[in-house]
Amino acid sequence: MQAYDSVVIHADLELGGTDQTFNILMGRNLQKAYGQEAQVAMFMPLLVGLDGKEKMSKSLGNYVGIDEPAEIMFKKLMEVPDELIVTYFELVTDEHPDRIAEIRQQLATGVNPRDVKLILAETVTGLYHSREEVEAAKAYYREAFSHKAIPEKLPELPVRAPRMY
Repeated sequence: MQAYDSVVIHADLELGGTDQTFNILMGRNLQKAYGQEAQVAMFMPLLVGLDGKEKMSKSLGNYVGIDEPAEIMFKKLMEVPDELIVTYFELVTDEHPDRIAEIRQQLATGVNPRDVKLILAETVTGLYHSREEVEAAKAYYREAFSHKAIPEKLPELPVRAPRMY
């Protein structure tokens, strides 16, 4: 049925993850069978989530949400597995390929991955938040996680005590 969507909407282009290859190509076959011109298929690599195993997914809890507060986004990006740092630069930033090649080389020659993750976290968080918010998130991260201090500005969560009868 998913492939038949291409026929119904007379798609001329379908973009999907590599996990959708069968469905998208089947859509091309169905279009031909219905006398339509076959759509162009474009496939994107899947982004592995923060667990380093499964594709990034909110339902798996291994994701970075683009609408999350800067502090949370920054912290999550600092949790990217070391072996995925370059992939994240390739798939979620607008860094030039030459710059990504430099980063790959730095990691190969022993630069601390934590230092490169700081750049990654700043870059990605900066795509969705202001410079001020990025700097505040970086300071919050350093205070709370690098220095293991209690940040001055903590989120508050009011909790009501249950009524006792």
